[in-house]
Order: sequence, then C-alpha cells, then structure tokens
Amino acid sequence: MSIDFSKFCVGKRGKAKVATDYGIKDYYKYYKKTVTFQTFTSKYSHPSTGLVVDEKTYYKILKEFFQLVSDKVLKDPDGARISPLGIIQITKKRMDFEKLANKPGGLKIDYKTSKEKGMIVYHLNEHRSYCSYRFSWSRSPSFKIARAYAFKATRQNKRRLAKSLISDLTLDFFETS
Repeated sequence: MSIDFSKFCVGKRGKAKVATDYGIKDYYKYYKKTVTFQTFTSKYSHPSTGLVVDEKTYYKILKEFFQLVSDKVLKDPDGARISPLGIIQITKKRMDFEKLANKPGGLKIDYKTSKEKGMIVYHLNEHRSYCSYRFSWSRSPSFKIARAYAFKATRQNKRRLAKSLISDLTLDFFETS
C-alpha cells in the first residue's frame, strides 16, 4: 500500500496568533501610567522623558527577563519559581502506546521520515526511553485566581526543549504519572 504524500500534509498550521485579553502593549500602558521618577529610580532612567524607561527599552528588558526564565526552566529540573504565581518546569511522562494508539492524534507523526520511507512513521522517543516531555505550571496555593489563567509555552521554547533533549542525553526531569 502506497501513501499519496501530496495529500498527506496539505495546508497551513492554523492561526499564528493566540487571542489574549491583554498583551505587552497593555503592560507598557499600565507601567507608563503608574511608574514615574517620584515612585521609582533605576539605572535605566531617562530624565528627559519623565518615565523610568521608554517603550523600546521596556520591551528589551522583558525579552531578556523571559529569556533568562526560559534558560533556567530548560536547564534546571526544579524549574523556575515565580512568586506568587508558582513554578514553571518541564515534566516527563512515560508514553502509554496502547492508550495513544486508540486516541485520535495520540501518536505524533514524523512527517520527514514518513515521506522518506513511503509509510507512516511515528515519533516514539526511543532515544529518551519512550518518555514524552512538556512544560507545566504548578500553581501556588496563595495565588487565589490561578484557575482563571493558563500557561502555554511558545513554539520557540518547545523547539528548544526538543533540541536540548536530543543533544544532551544526561539532561533529565521529574517524572509524573
């Protein structure tokens, strides 16, 4: 039996943006409204604007901060503790092939290898003892409205995780059931 790969993977992935209530521009507006020289001083201060930092510098600081958090999560099995939100970490789970085979979209297809071999091949994570890895958020009990929020790792961070798991076989994370 042959597979027609021209119809195997056709079309776009879907919407590129995630709909959110608030974004980085809203954070900067709030920051601009609440923080001034009278309330805060910093090495990034600009006396001419009256604000602690301009918009471009604000985005740069946030980008560097989130890069540091991402690096910590990817390298440290304990993850990154962000008070009062909780802990963001990577967890591993042994793959249950019986359950995944019966679930639609359960086993992920390796499109590149499938196209080369002419048959469907699945990602089984043999190099990692058949375990799957994912980002998880352990909410802090003191964060009362935590259920109103969700955490979804960016595609870039998911790719970085996959690359680090392949390149560094000594890297290991806590297993969940």
